[in-house]
Amino acid sequence: MTISVPAAKPPLPAGISPTRGEKVRGLPFRSLLSPGERQGKPLPLVGRGWGGVFRSSMIAFSLLALTACAPEKSAEAPPPFALTETAMGRYCGMNVLEHAGPKGQVILDPVNEAIWFSSARDTIAFTMLPEEPKTIAAIYVSDMGKAPTWEKPGESNWVDAKKAFYVIESTVAGGMGAPEAVPFSEKDKAEAFRADKGGRIVTFEEMPQDYILGTPAADNTDHSGH
Repeated sequence: MTISVPAAKPPLPAGISPTRGEKVRGLPFRSLLSPGERQGKPLPLVGRGWGGVFRSSMIAFSLLALTACAPEKSAEAPPPFALTETAMGRYCGMNVLEHAGPKGQVILDPVNEAIWFSSARDTIAFTMLPEEPKTIAAIYVSDMGKAPTWEKPGESNWVDAKKAFYVIESTVAGGMGAPEAVPFSEKDKAEAFRADKGGRIVTFEEMPQDYILGTPAADNTDHSGH
């Protein structure tokens, strides 16, 4: 008579618990748990088997991937400062309110205060001169399309200098009596000014450096803006 003997189960790898309900050497699974496991305390990853380690690794990888794919938020430009009677021109050393025509301000990073300019042309010149600071956080110029008058260009009607449209080579002189780059936030208003005062329209990127840094003759210019 042949007696069949059940094949012995291979030993479990170190650190891996048997599945629930399975008996090892005649003992139920629960009897093999440590006191801490029976009390419901969390187990280290090693004690949970390769499945737990794999799931934890995948979660960590997914979080890293989401962080890497998240778009970077660009730093917002600081808002313009209001023009007051304490604003002194960077190059003229005078109160900018004493001059007619568009004004400008440059805000450096870190933001402390505005650097003021008596004309839009001087404001742009600041960005071109190699000796001036380059940690620029924002540049604003007067939006002359919203200015009450040429003599009173306004205290809070600012436009981002890099987004403005400029009328250059017109017959109108700036605050210091030199040819001006007259800024507008809307191109149609720049067109209307050009039709009345001559010149041509350029953007901040198209601005000729020799017009800003040179000293073109100011003859035949209208100092009133009318």
